[in-house]
Amino acid sequence: MGINLRVVGLGALLISITVLGIILHQRRTATMLQTYRELSAVATRVANALQQSDFDSVVQMTEPSARATLKESELQRRWRAFIAVIGAPQGWKLGQQQVIGHITTVQVHFWGAARAGAMELKLRSNGREWRVTEVRFEL
Repeated sequence: MGINLRVVGLGALLISITVLGIILHQRRTATMLQTYRELSAVATRVANALQQSDFDSVVQMTEPSARATLKESELQRRWRAFIAVIGAPQGWKLGQQQVIGHITTVQVHFWGAARAGAMELKLRSNGREWRVTEVRFEL
């Protein structure tokens, strides 16, 4: 009763494939976690800047091609219309993030003195950082 080399070879191949799968899964998970952290940091900076009426900082985080439509005065107008409905912001929290390739949507939920609302950020990665491409406020 000898060892069947085909069975041993097949077993070694299956173990190698399993280990490779685990390594790839770990790398993908680490990349996803890093992306989540980066997106959360951008959304946090935007939300904090808006609450401090620092509209210029938000514009500086905006992708240059989007600055034609997302000017400081337009962002200020939208924010003020938003808080006129929800009331003075009492706080906010990050919501759902949806990443598709180099484009993502991040929800930020605000609660004000009168009611709640949300901000939807569209972001695009240029390979080095995530930049704002659009800001929408929803009631």
